[in-house]
Amino acid sequence: MKADCGLLINLEGDCDTVLRIAAENETFAVSFAELISGTQNGFFPFAYKLMDLFPASKIVRSALLSAASHQFGAVVNLDPYQKVLTDIEAEKSNPATPSRFVPWLEEVKQRIQEELRPWRSMDSGEEFLGWD
Repeated sequence: MKADCGLLINLEGDCDTVLRIAAENETFAVSFAELISGTQNGFFPFAYKLMDLFPASKIVRSALLSAASHQFGAVVNLDPYQKVLTDIEAEKSNPATPSRFVPWLEEVKQRIQEELRPWRSMDSGEEFLGWD
């Protein structure tokens, strides 16, 4: 469903409308978080606002973490992951980024790096056995 619908949500142009609907309840917030991707323009500002709507919700944070770190599609393409990693570094150095979200950004970065590790091992000719 994400691949079919997620990129139809314009996180920059429709942010206020989506957040107004998401604010109605946590289920709506999680549903929107599950439909978007960290590669979309406006993802991080949208994610911060959604987390601000439900500051105590671990499920909203988790859904956004997954949205930021998991890309859809069956073909292995590392470019979207690299884009999100680059965006994370830009967000961390941006003075407008609320400091309370920097640990979450670090968590997203760590998750992506963990997901990329097997692919990077393949590129380097090493065999990845699933442990260090």
